[in-house]
Amino acid sequence: PYLRDTPQVREHYARYLSETSKMDQEIGRLLGALERSGELDRTVIAYMTDHGPSMHRAKFSLYEWGLHSSLILRGPGVSGSGQIDDSLASTIDVPPTLMALAGGEAPSPCQGFNLFERRRTHVYAQHHERNELYSVRGERYKLIRNITTDEPLIWPRVIGNWGDMGEDVLRDPYPLPRPPEELYDLETDPLESRNLAGDASYHPQLAELRRKLDAWLTADQVARQG
Repeated sequence: PYLRDTPQVREHYARYLSETSKMDQEIGRLLGALERSGELDRTVIAYMTDHGPSMHRAKFSLYEWGLHSSLILRGPGVSGSGQIDDSLASTIDVPPTLMALAGGEAPSPCQGFNLFERRRTHVYAQHHERNELYSVRGERYKLIRNITTDEPLIWPRVIGNWGDMGEDVLRDPYPLPRPPEELYDLETDPLESRNLAGDASYHPQLAELRRKLDAWLTADQVARQG
C-alpha cells in the first residue's frame, strides 16, 4: 500500500517473495536432515527475522511493516504446536526462551523473558541509523517518538538499490518534518495513516504510552550502564 503499482515495484516485490520461498525450501531441507538423523524430536528450532522488508515504511522505520517480523518455534517443550499465537513478543525474549527450553536460565539482569511463562502487554523498539526513533505499542495503540524529524526514513540511494526505481514509486515520499509524536489506533488504522497525537480524545492513551516509553528508556539506560 505504500508503493505505487508499477512494473518495477512488482518485479522487486516478486524477488522478495522468491527469496522467502527459497528460505522456506532451505528450512525444509534442514528439517529433513534432522529427521533422517533421528534428532528432529530432540531439537528446538527457532526461525525469526530481524525486521520487515527493505521497502518504504518498513525497514528503517518503526511502523508495523518494519517491526512485525517472523517468529516460529518448534521442538520439545514448545507448547501449542501447530498453532498461531497473536500475543505480543519481542526479539529480546528469544534468548531467555531458548535458554529455558534447553534447561537453563537467562542471566540477570535480562530485559527479555521466557515467552512460555509470561505474556507481554507492550513491546518497544528503537532505530538509530541517521534517525533517532523510539516506539511502544500495546494490543491496540502505538506511539512513535521522533527525536530526529528532518531526515527521510528511506533515502534515494536505498531506493536505487531496489532496481530501476526512483522516489516516484513512493505513494507518500518524505513527509518532512515528521511530527515529534505519532499515535495510531492499530485496530481501526492498521496502515498507520492517521496520526491521533493531536486529537484530545486520545490524550489518555497518549499519556499512558508516554509513561511506558519513558520508563523503558530509563530502564534501558540503566541496563546499558550496568
